[in-house]
Amino acid sequence: MRIIQLISSLGSGGAESVVRDYALGLQEGGNEVCVVMQYWRQDNGNEIALAERGIPLRSFYEEVYHANTINPVVRTYRKIKRNKATSTWLLGIVRDFAPDVIHVHLDMLKYLAPIADELRGIRLFYTCHNEPEFFFSDSSEKEAASKLIETCRMRLIALHEPMRSELNRIFDVSDTLVLNNPVDINRFSQTFDTIKIRKWLKIPKDAFVIGHVGRFEDQKNHAFICEIFKSALKQAPEAFLLLVGDGSMKEKTIKTLESFTERFIVLSNRSDMPEMYAAMDVFILPSRFEGLPVTLIEAQASGKRCVIASNITRSAVVSDNVTSLNVDDNASEWADAALYGWDYLKTDADIRDFDMRNIIFRLAEVYTT
Repeated sequence: MRIIQLISSLGSGGAESVVRDYALGLQEGGNEVCVVMQYWRQDNGNEIALAERGIPLRSFYEEVYHANTINPVVRTYRKIKRNKATSTWLLGIVRDFAPDVIHVHLDMLKYLAPIADELRGIRLFYTCHNEPEFFFSDSSEKEAASKLIETCRMRLIALHEPMRSELNRIFDVSDTLVLNNPVDINRFSQTFDTIKIRKWLKIPKDAFVIGHVGRFEDQKNHAFICEIFKSALKQAPEAFLLLVGDGSMKEKTIKTLESFTERFIVLSNRSDMPEMYAAMDVFILPSRFEGLPVTLIEAQASGKRCVIASNITRSAVVSDNVTSLNVDDNASEWADAALYGWDYLKTDADIRDFDMRNIIFRLAEVYTT
C-alpha cells in the first residue's frame, strides 16, 4: 500500500509520536509511506527517526513559503492565504504520490475538505487524539469532518470506547473504530543506570525527581505543575523537576520556575525518551483534558509511579502504580501524592494491548477492510 500520514507538525507530542511509529511500523511491513505536515521541520527526534529510515517528509511551509519570517505583515498575509494554498498543495501531493490511504491527525481536516471530490476512491481515516466535544467545538474542523465522511466515506478512529460512542453521536455514524495508541513497550521497559543518566543531565544523584512529558500548551496545565512543584519543595527540599517538551508556553513556564527555584531542567526535542523516564522517580500528568496520553503509557511501561488527572480515561491505566486526583484539588495534595504515593487505582488492563507491533498489524488490517 501507498500511505500518507497527514499531521500539522512532528514536534513533541503524543499524536506526533503516534504518526512517527505508524510510519516506521508500516514501512517495516512493506508499505510505502509519506509523512506530510503543514509547519516547518524542527530536526527533532521524530523527524530524525523518519530520515534514518528514508521515509519522505513533506512540509507545506518549506515547499510553498520557502523561508521563515518574523515580519508581521507577511505572517498575516500568509495566514489569510494559508487554507486555500494548503489545499492546493495537498492536491498536488495526492496526484503525485497516488496514495491508497490517507490517514489524518489533529487539525488538518479543513485542508482536505475543499478537495474532497478529488479524494474519492482513496481510503480516508481520521484519528481523534483529543476529547471530541473539545476538539470539534472548532466548527471548521467539524464541518470538514462531516463533508469528508459524506463525500469520501472517511472512517473515524477513537482511542477508547467512550470516545467511540461520542464520535458516533456527533457525526451520526455507527462505524467508528477503536485503536489504541502504539508504544514500543520493549524499548521503554529496559533497565537503565539512573545515577549515570542523572549525572549526564546534571541532576543531583540524591534528588527526588518529579517528571512531566508534554507540549508546553494550556492543555497540559504547566502553571499548575509549577504550583505542585513549589508545594513539593516545601515538604522535600531534595525535590527536582524534569520537564520534557516544547511549545508556546515554555518560556513563560521557565520564568515562573526561576522565580522560586533553580532545581529544575527543561529539555526539548529528545530522541532518548526511555532515558528521560528512567531519570524520574514519579511522573505527573495534571492535564485539563486528554484523549489517551501516550506519555502515560510510556511512563507505566518504564515502571514509573504516576499521578494523573481524574479526567484522563481509565483505559490509559495499565499498571497498579497510578494515583488519580482532580485538577481542581489543592497543589499540596498533588505534591503529597507525587512525593509519597497513595490510593492507587486498580486495573485488569494489559499494557501489551498498546504494544506497537500489535497495533501496527491491526492498523494495516483496518486500512484494507
